[in-house]
Amino acid sequence: MYDPILNTWKKNALPWAKTVENGDLPSRQLGTDQAICSAIENAAPKAVLDMGCGEGWLCRALAAKGYQVLGVDGAPGLIERAKAKGGARYVCTSFDAFPQYLKLDVGVQADVAVFNFSLFDGDNPTLQLLQAVRTVLPPGGQLFIQTIHPGYPVDGESGADRWITENWSGMKETFEGSYRWYFRSLESWQALILKAGFHRFNAQPVALPGQAQPISAILSAYVGERP
Repeated sequence: MYDPILNTWKKNALPWAKTVENGDLPSRQLGTDQAICSAIENAAPKAVLDMGCGEGWLCRALAAKGYQVLGVDGAPGLIERAKAKGGARYVCTSFDAFPQYLKLDVGVQADVAVFNFSLFDGDNPTLQLLQAVRTVLPPGGQLFIQTIHPGYPVDGESGADRWITENWSGMKETFEGSYRWYFRSLESWQALILKAGFHRFNAQPVALPGQAQPISAILSAYVGERP
């Protein structure tokens, strides 16, 4: 049986943190980390909301450049790891509970919100989450989502919306269980983001050095129409 995605991260917080800290994901070192950092830097924000921040690497990278950063994650072990390293403000709350959290913490403000490989759920919960995040952003605020490129072959197939089951095979650390995540076409991503109330959707492919096939895409959109 597969685990709900949040349970997966709760059980595997330590091996995931070690994987990131040890640089055991080559694609991140070769380009996807820098791609999301560059996209955010080009937006020139003052404050960033990092949704699904994990052990906080992106929060720390952005804070080092002078941005005010709030990291949100539902796995206590990851948030504890992030807090121990500092660099930003961190909050432990699940994506499901985030809309309610916003009612309790009126201090959540950002002009950029980012999901870096952290949106794995189906359409309804993802739509509700994006709608909640949009309320944090001011007019002109920007959303960034880095995800597996919709044209990248996963399980030998590409382009079709579907649930995919994985079991952490190929990881150096020891992980528990299996999990499911939802793969979307580019058209589905665009429809979902626009339905959440964002505008000016764009998709930027990210390819690793020496590879023609993009491995990820950075999706972006704005709060409000083009001036």
